[in-house]
Amino acid sequence: MLAGVLVFILVAPATPLAPATKPPSSRDVGRLVNEAATVEDALATARLLPLAGEETQHWETQDVHIARRRKSLTALLRRVTRWTVGGAAAEARRGVLANDDFTRCMHLLAEPGPAEAYAAERRDGLRLVAALAQAPDALAPVAQDVDAAFRVALDELDGAPGATTGLHWAAKRCAAAGAPVATLDALGAAESALRLPFRVHVNAVTLPGVGELAAALPLRADTIATKSGALVLERRRTAWLAEPGIGALAYSGKLMAPEPIPDAVRKIRDSVNGMLDAPKFDCALCNLYPAGEDAACKFHSDPEHGSHWHLSTAVVSCGEPRRFAFRRIGAEDDEHDRHSFHLFDGDVVEMFDNCQDIYQHAVLAPEDATTNQGARVSLVFKNALLLPSGKKGHGLPGSGTRSDRRKAKIKVAGDERPKPKPGRRRRRATASR
Repeated sequence: MLAGVLVFILVAPATPLAPATKPPSSRDVGRLVNEAATVEDALATARLLPLAGEETQHWETQDVHIARRRKSLTALLRRVTRWTVGGAAAEARRGVLANDDFTRCMHLLAEPGPAEAYAAERRDGLRLVAALAQAPDALAPVAQDVDAAFRVALDELDGAPGATTGLHWAAKRCAAAGAPVATLDALGAAESALRLPFRVHVNAVTLPGVGELAAALPLRADTIATKSGALVLERRRTAWLAEPGIGALAYSGKLMAPEPIPDAVRKIRDSVNGMLDAPKFDCALCNLYPAGEDAACKFHSDPEHGSHWHLSTAVVSCGEPRRFAFRRIGAEDDEHDRHSFHLFDGDVVEMFDNCQDIYQHAVLAPEDATTNQGARVSLVFKNALLLPSGKKGHGLPGSGTRSDRRKAKIKVAGDERPKPKPGRRRRRATASR
């Protein structure tokens, strides 16, 4: 009866077949990273970045798309770090490090690949991860990926000064956060070979709380003269501390009279003296970057090193994390010789030899208006040189240096004489023509 009739029997699958989905383009992933409104949203975009072997489309294996995905990964980590690097974001930062999506980021960061597509992004990614690693065991769960990423990054290193110092700094921070880095010594040797006149010491000294330290300092905000001659109130609070027999410091257009060194600073100074191969520091410039303010310090070189102060100096960072940068004088736009590090509580920046002659340094503005606004104190330790006059430091009015002060147009800290009226200034300018 069924002869000659072809019968088809359709068997329904046990579960419905999922519709084929096209993976998002590398450009789409970058857009989603930029549009992320929360840390969790940003981290979730890591799921859209395939690991090796997870690609479902041929184009995903092409170098151009790999490079774009690496840029998206770096952008993801940069966004997360900016939101969580500050002292007020400690809980959020712990959440990031415990997130499975962060673990995936580390898998991606450790993957080998073509240097032209991976190298710079891998280095930047490791530096951002290092900035998140602020607890002793923060990176222990991903230690294997961290070590693997540094191994590949060392092989990719092209000798550029900024890349070398940044990678070495990141390795030191990661090693201090529970992720031993086998290439740490090799990276240190690569930096030493550059013979740079500065270095960063991670977790170098133990400090009191930033509030306790600030309370021990005779800080004040002075009116200072700008290059144009205008008088402005400093946003930072400053103090100049010195041993007996050391005079004033010429700084930001003012003369700072010395104050005795408090015990809290003396203990820090002694620790720094013990760790560095430098002349014993006997004075210190103190800077307070107040909480809730965007106070920063633009690129500059410290004056009079080699004439009044020894070439070696040390900057101790206390409190809120901030970025510290160097750039070469005369090549300010050369990114290959631009150096940038996050400084954390207890870190020390050492400058020596001709550093002030060939590099400028800066403290950059906070990275987030909400979570990176805590107070920060920096202690800039110096060693006073004996001048031909037999004195150390600058004299103050009343000590025979008034005429020198007028010539240098240096203002004494605390001198609140009013600014000349505009009319008088114009008459003087007219008479000088």
